[in-house]
Amino acid sequence: MLAYGGLRGAGESQIPSRQGLMGYILPERLHQAGQIMESSLEEFLTMRAIANEVGLSQRQLHRLFQEYTGISPVRFYLDRWLDRARGVVTQTDFSILEIAMAGGFSTPQCMTRCYRQRFP
Repeated sequence: MLAYGGLRGAGESQIPSRQGLMGYILPERLHQAGQIMESSLEEFLTMRAIANEVGLSQRQLHRLFQEYTGISPVRFYLDRWLDRARGVVTQTDFSILEIAMAGGFSTPQCMTRCYRQRFP
């Protein structure tokens, strides 16, 4: 049975604690990487920069993400950005072109494809 703790506040992180989805404690560096990604959605950092920031190689970061989340760090980062973009799409009058360019996508079609994969 899943327990639902309610909606998070506007200032709360999507990664509120080191407690993992399955109840285990996330490694500190993985938790830090997730926080860095979430706090830098407007400036989209490279995986190398994130790995360096938490004291890991890119490969070590990738392995940690795969082991504890089942997805790559790039996918995790993109999903966080798409989650935020969904709010912008549904709650503002910004065009898809404006949102795509702000997110670093080369074309609105590229963003639309990723968005549809995330939110079928």
